[in-house]
Amino acid sequence: MSMNNFMFNSVRYLKGVGPAKYSLMVRMGIYTVYDLLNYLPRKYEDRSDFVKIRQIRKDEQATFIAQVVLVGSKRTRGRKEIVNVAFSDETGIICGVWFNQPYIKNVFEKGQKVIITGKASEYGKLQLVNPEYEILDSEDYELINTGRIVPFYPVTEGFSQKVLRRVIKNLLDIHLDDIEEYLPRSVMEKRGITGIRESYFNAHFPETAQKALMSRKSLAFREFFLFHTDILNNRNKANRLYRGIAHNTDGKLFSDFLPTLPFKLTGAQTKALLSIKRDMSENTRMNRLLQGDVGSGKTVVAVCAAYIAVQNGKQAAFMAPTEILAEQHMKKIASLFSSHNVKIALIRGNMKKSERDDILRKIKSGEYDIIVGTHALIQEDIRFSALSLVVIDEQHKFGVVQREKLVSKGLYPDTIVMTATPIPRTLAVTVYGDMDVSVINTLPEGRIPVKTFHITGRKLDDAYNFIKRKVLAEGDQAYIVYPAVEDSGRSELKSVINMYKKLSDSVFSGIRTGLVHGKLKAETKEEIMKLFMNNEIKILFATSIIEVGLDNPKATVMMVENAERYGLSQLHQLRGRVGRGEKQSYCILLSDGKNEQAEKRIDALVKINDGFKIAEIDLTLRGPGQFHGTKQHGISDFKVADVIKDREMLFQARHDTKIMFMKDPRVMRDSFSLASILYGNKQRIYQ
Repeated sequence: MSMNNFMFNSVRYLKGVGPAKYSLMVRMGIYTVYDLLNYLPRKYEDRSDFVKIRQIRKDEQATFIAQVVLVGSKRTRGRKEIVNVAFSDETGIICGVWFNQPYIKNVFEKGQKVIITGKASEYGKLQLVNPEYEILDSEDYELINTGRIVPFYPVTEGFSQKVLRRVIKNLLDIHLDDIEEYLPRSVMEKRGITGIRESYFNAHFPETAQKALMSRKSLAFREFFLFHTDILNNRNKANRLYRGIAHNTDGKLFSDFLPTLPFKLTGAQTKALLSIKRDMSENTRMNRLLQGDVGSGKTVVAVCAAYIAVQNGKQAAFMAPTEILAEQHMKKIASLFSSHNVKIALIRGNMKKSERDDILRKIKSGEYDIIVGTHALIQEDIRFSALSLVVIDEQHKFGVVQREKLVSKGLYPDTIVMTATPIPRTLAVTVYGDMDVSVINTLPEGRIPVKTFHITGRKLDDAYNFIKRKVLAEGDQAYIVYPAVEDSGRSELKSVINMYKKLSDSVFSGIRTGLVHGKLKAETKEEIMKLFMNNEIKILFATSIIEVGLDNPKATVMMVENAERYGLSQLHQLRGRVGRGEKQSYCILLSDGKNEQAEKRIDALVKINDGFKIAEIDLTLRGPGQFHGTKQHGISDFKVADVIKDREMLFQARHDTKIMFMKDPRVMRDSFSLASILYGNKQRIYQ
């Protein structure tokens, strides 16, 4: 039997698993042999140290060998059955008690030799309530539940630890030899990884705590190795199938274009641009993530890449998540190209048909060099003449299908995906494993850091008065953000609709305010945001919908109420809506002061402005599955590995797969095969 076929057999056919047990295993996420082998214990309990009955003490865990001397039961007034079993050794007698488990009286027989594990309680005399047991039927019976280091698994109701241990033990006893090694020997020796059979056995039934730890480490590394193997394999296939456009990058970018910019690129921007320039010169398709904090200058780097495309007689497309952001891109791109002969078009959703038809005709004929728009760019009727670069802003607002639709409109164009959401390197390697990552981690000179304050309800009036003064006396604008759209019946959670009505009629009476949230129609949201951008609305009441897409230099105050409800990274994104002009800006975070963990989180934001440091803290506090709603390939798929705790192994595995692939990909044949089944055919396997 080949390893791959065996590893992805259904567990329903294993010894000890019938239809009822299989349905429970499915609820636990166990479908295949691979799933079961990687369903590791949540903890271990050392039951190998035997004591005598007379040594047992109250409230202490004990494991002992004894003989059954009496089995009895009685019913309570509530008709519940209590089973009592007396156990003895040469030092004394102690009872085990089971409540409402009548089958227990049929498990034990007088004279049986047993191993018992449990915590002693005192009810007049010492007894063990619901202890674990192992009946020694014969001399060579192998212990599973007691008398050794015993595994404890996360189990669903109706599926006992004992049953799961027995199913896994059967699997290892019968099929261990069917599990074939797939990791190259040189990698195992370099990283100190134990063999696959040894790893699986000691992960479930370790002889020592050290062996359990080592096995878990080995299995975590294997997961990372397979994950990166799959990424490399797919990228290699894509490079063979989809030949990219090799741009001539020795043109006038550095001699003619960069000197016309109104500022000098930072070192981080220049480094990112050089990576992009190198990618665009090659005939393999560029697929690069450009991540940088709010205001770090990602768009300028993307515009430089667009200049390379235009200099090669090609077209570039910029896709933004909202019309306002698309218009902002249009204005910024136009200003940067103002002294160059570059023609730019903006595709809007509400264009007149005649205007739209004229623009589409010119895009198709190649009269427009750069085309900016929202998801409208992926509509069927848009045809490009020679699209060689696609730039996608705030990628997490678009689905994979939307992104690929735009890419498919060119002849395998180079792609830059931009995000202002700082993503820790650990997460970027997994979420964007198939992309090269460029990081812009420094802000342009002259940018003034936002001053952040953490307050509770006692200072609320002071905060409102501060906003009034900034708006009325200094002509600034402000955001006030709430977690809920409408009242949910939870008094501690403020809703944006209620607070907008209440404060507009009282504290901010006489000041023009606006309201925006996710339940409004798209056109209404766009119109309100435009009024805010044009300085007609002075205070914008909003939900977190405004965390991306608004670049208003006149907005200098961001106030977030119920700040304890947000993650660190999201609060940092909201803070990034201000501080975009030349004036000092402020962020006021109001919390209820009740949640100690949330208070520490918010206090960290007050001290730190670096989005990447904040993202690392957020990832550690919240975990990868919750980080910005990240439920993507490579995060939730890991069964053993943890991208936070095992981050060093993640990078080691990534490095090793690249080295092995470059040296001799043939030695990774088994890894390729397993990774392909594990990641490529998951839907088929898990039917």
